Amino acid sequence: MAPRFVLSEHGEPWTEDQVGKAIAFNFQQARREIEATRGGRMWSALREVKDSHWILDQAIDDLLEGINRFAHRSQYQDFWLRINEDNRGEHTKNIKRFLFNASSALAALVDHTRNFLKSYPVPGEAEARRMAFTEDNLHRFLFDLRNYSLHWRPAQANWNISVAAGKT
Repeated sequence: MAPRFVLSEHGEPWTEDQVGKAIAFNFQQARREIEATRGGRMWSALREVKDSHWILDQAIDDLLEGINRFAHRSQYQDFWLRINEDNRGEHTKNIKRFLFNASSALAALVDHTRNFLKSYPVPGEAEARRMAFTEDNLHRFLFDLRNYSLHWRPAQANWNISVAAGKT
């Protein structure tokens, strides 16, 4: 069996010198051992929460871009011609998809964060969360939207479109 570079006998964190020696000795083994420590597992779990946050950001960007794309294209009269009905339908389905993805990503981020905090409690987290995120009607709406989309059917984008006289 190949020699190993192990944590100190008493489980203390490695010093910078020890990390350097372990990496020089066998960087792949050192990485595995560092990632197996409580700090390594916590860092990995935190990275997963950050990935979940990134996914939510992307889903929101997709939703807003889809809405803006529809708003821009719908300004032109030919968009409303019967021949373009399929194109309008695709826009509507894309908005449904983006809305579904964003509401699901939001709920997933909440769950991922809760799971992280169960394993790695952060002092003062509950108070900070209460100050930053209120349990208001918007909060309830977003979770009801997610539950509706996930358990009942994709939420319908019910457009309210009006055309002003003389506008093209």
